[in-house]
Amino acid sequence: MSLECSRLLEDFHRQAGVTGLVYQELIRFPGYFPDIEQIARNLCMTSRSLHRKLKAEGTSYTQQLTNVRKALAIDYLRSTGLSTSEIAHVLGFSDVVGFRHAFKRWTGKSPNQFRNSITT
Repeated sequence: MSLECSRLLEDFHRQAGVTGLVYQELIRFPGYFPDIEQIARNLCMTSRSLHRKLKAEGTSYTQQLTNVRKALAIDYLRSTGLSTSEIAHVLGFSDVVGFRHAFKRWTGKSPNQFRNSITT
């Protein structure tokens, strides 16, 4: 298990309540991220109830999805030889440009800059 995957699991164990359950659903099958409707069904509630509970815990489905995608992107760049395009696809981005923009927003570096900073 990679360092980032271990960190994801530790983060999950620290999270309580519905946030932790949503996080668990999002990391259950790498490369597949269920939408809020599917997660709500898995947790036996409506998506509206899930949205309210997440909001009460100070987060949202979108924030949790972003957290998981960011952590996985960093892990893939650190520990695999996957191309930026392949990582974008695995993380569910519609194109590599969207992934590059998101990664730069998350880390302040492009995926290539990030990967190069690891090897130097």
